[in-house]
Amino acid sequence: MDGDVAGFPAPPKRMNPTAQLEYDEFVTREMAQWHVPGCAIAIVRDGAVVHANGYGVRDVQTGLPVSASTLFPIGSLTKSFTAAMIAVLVRRGKLDWDRPVREYLPDFQLWDENATRRITLRDLLTHQTGLPPHDMAWERSPLSREEFYHRLRYLQPSQDLRQGYQYNNVMFMVAGYLAGRIMGRTWEELVKQIVLDPVGMPRTSFVARDIPATENLAKPHRADSDGVPHDFAFRSDEAIAPAGALVAPLDEMARYVQMLLNRGRIDGREVLAPQDVAALRTPQVVVPAGAKYSELGPSQYGLGVLVSSYRGHTHIYHGGKCEGFSALISLLPDIHAGVVVLSNLDATRMPFVLAYRALDQLLNLHPIAWGDRFREFQKALDRSNSAGAAGLSHPRWENTRPSHPIDAYAGEFAHPAYGSLTIRVLDPNRADSPLALDFHEFSTCLDHFHFDIFEAPADPLNRLERTRVKFETDWNGEISRLQIPFEPLVADIVFERVPDPRMSSAEFLSPLVGRYGTGTRALRVEFDEDGSLRLIARHRVARRLIPVRGLLFRVEGSGGYAVEFRKDADGAATCVAFYRPGGGYAAERVVG
Repeated sequence: MDGDVAGFPAPPKRMNPTAQLEYDEFVTREMAQWHVPGCAIAIVRDGAVVHANGYGVRDVQTGLPVSASTLFPIGSLTKSFTAAMIAVLVRRGKLDWDRPVREYLPDFQLWDENATRRITLRDLLTHQTGLPPHDMAWERSPLSREEFYHRLRYLQPSQDLRQGYQYNNVMFMVAGYLAGRIMGRTWEELVKQIVLDPVGMPRTSFVARDIPATENLAKPHRADSDGVPHDFAFRSDEAIAPAGALVAPLDEMARYVQMLLNRGRIDGREVLAPQDVAALRTPQVVVPAGAKYSELGPSQYGLGVLVSSYRGHTHIYHGGKCEGFSALISLLPDIHAGVVVLSNLDATRMPFVLAYRALDQLLNLHPIAWGDRFREFQKALDRSNSAGAAGLSHPRWENTRPSHPIDAYAGEFAHPAYGSLTIRVLDPNRADSPLALDFHEFSTCLDHFHFDIFEAPADPLNRLERTRVKFETDWNGEISRLQIPFEPLVADIVFERVPDPRMSSAEFLSPLVGRYGTGTRALRVEFDEDGSLRLIARHRVARRLIPVRGLLFRVEGSGGYAVEFRKDADGAATCVAFYRPGGGYAAERVVG
């Protein structure tokens, strides 16, 4: 764009030295205020990169500097790559935005059958499926993408289909998985072939922890309660990769921004057609308002990007957050300008502060003190959270005790979508020893809060801080399940106790098979088709026996009913006790 913009002359192709120095000083000050170890920033104007620089360190331990070629995980900036790849496939007639997903993937299944039948590719990419985030179902999960895809039916929705906007990474995963299934390739292969290679992004990759240690790679950091950043090991969530797995250097992200601003072309090549770029930028659903500032217009979600306004100009943007990193793409297509900010600190607003200052400069407008504004907003949040932590939001009953000995709470518990977790006793020699919770790759101790509720301690470095766990008992007083409010927009996530695996072996179960009777009562215990035991009692109704502990089994589908076998000194089953609400009886083994 060669003419004037909003009455101001078009800027040169490079920042002038004074502007460069002022911006560098501003970045350094803001990094100190936000306790960010390192960041990299590129500014693009009229097809040229007018600024590209690294600041600070990529690792607080080594002190190695950030440069324009330092690799950063970019989190949800990945979504626009996924959407761009799918836009190309739609234009080529391979996919359709508004065709139901079920017509492409017959095995697609969600909690709600109506949503399952009607959800389209457009719904997946615009966060209108009715499904809330359910982030803890996939964060650091050992499940593969396909395994997680087949467990979607166990994730409870919080809204009806297209009732409103709810940000959701899982559905972006489904979109990437769908494209791969249809094209007979992986999401990674499609994004590389359709977007990365044509743009010229050879170093951009998909899994941070697989990048060699010799590479120029930024490490993840999280701040403690004093704001001091600490590094930690890379964690990758390959299952959810289409929503946020890309790892890219600043210089290649600048090329991506150049392509988007130039209607899909770079170096004379067409990566995206103009209609593809237009599809990404077309508003689809209103995003609920956050902090309100007059300079920022209401936001709508397009396809992998947000559409808003900044100081009267169309603003296309998206944040990128993943463990230990925060990023931002911010574009003003009216003036062919854009900014990329990559940083190595978890959940910081600093990328917006740095990008908005650059936009002010590009627009030749008086800069707004966004840093001060966002810090004040953060302080208000912190004050509110501190009030809650002091007990204003969750009263605590004093002088209560757990209902069971501490070791009764230990064991493995499982949910069909969230996976399994383990509860451990930290010190078996202490009756008041706290418990420990291991979930995916997370771990925390659990202190007694009140009754049968335990709580993880406050620790900004731990993803599970302040997580509460409520244990429940069955009719026989056994700790049978636990609940965790992992997703606040739906009911608590329930994890059922997993019995000792030895109780499911044929060697353990075989001696229990047989006939039992007393008077007019007759029971039969036999193997089911899946190798478990089933009980056949009155009316010849077969009920599966679910292992609990020892020789105790719960009767599936019968509330409060259980059976417990008894053995003699030689290990042979001699009788079975049948427990039911209000009574029970014992049945001797029938020999012969």
